[in-house]
Amino acid sequence: MLGFGNTTTCEECGDWLTGRQRRFCSDKCKMRAFRREKDSKPPEKVCRLCGATFRPLRGKQTYCDFQNDASESCARMQDELARRRLDAQIARDDRKCEHCGNWAGNEGNVGRPRRFCSNRCKTAHYRAEKRSKSIPSTPSRLK
Repeated sequence: MLGFGNTTTCEECGDWLTGRQRRFCSDKCKMRAFRREKDSKPPEKVCRLCGATFRPLRGKQTYCDFQNDASESCARMQDELARRRLDAQIARDDRKCEHCGNWAGNEGNVGRPRRFCSNRCKTAHYRAEKRSKSIPSTPSRLK
């Protein structure tokens, strides 16, 4: 075997490749290699909350498995993290319009949460702020 890309033999069984074959000589060898890779255990990771090592059940898992591997303190920290995420989502969904106080809406959940319920309120709020900044609190000619 010469390595991936320049192989002249099958990566699984070592037979010679022919025609358009690149890595494996047959579907049987390709499936055997796939199963072997799939059955291999993933490397251990370190939990971001408690620092313990664990074997992930999913590829992007960053915390101990809540039901099996997590210690009591790590489970509590995971509960608290989930509770904070839920509270943040609820606060985002229940956002009020800064001008009229109505519900601002939450279409799409992408980007920043809305500040105003409509373009009309946004314009009115902008004009009111501009007006309040341009008018001094005590006119200079009355002093």
